Amino acid sequence: MEIYSKIKQLVDQKQGCSISKLEKELGFGSGTIRKWQKQMPSIDKVYKVSQYFNVPIGTFVDEDEGDPSVLNSDIITYKFNERMASLDLNEQDRQYLLDEFISYIDFKAQFLENRQDDHKRKIKT
Repeated sequence: MEIYSKIKQLVDQKQGCSISKLEKELGFGSGTIRKWQKQMPSIDKVYKVSQYFNVPIGTFVDEDEGDPSVLNSDIITYKFNERMASLDLNEQDRQYLLDEFISYIDFKAQFLENRQDDHKRKIKT
């Protein structure tokens, strides 16, 4: 099912909501969401829709259309860039923040891998 159809379902389920109302509330131009019937929207717009309806962004991706983890990485990149653009930092501080972010992600990934390994060992015993 295409993105527009999924959004239309959510709109129909929310009382007093319409596509045009949604576009207004999210600051989109009139007809923006309807265009998504024929063209792919930008990730930032899909993210805003997912936040509005409080659903995971993966809701808008069919299994055969793509990997939701790729979409999630696009969102992370978008949010990181958006936040970095809002900061008044010199290049050295920007690089420091990027390095810290990467270190944090690596640390958390390692933590989750270790936890999964522990869980697998417990199951085997």
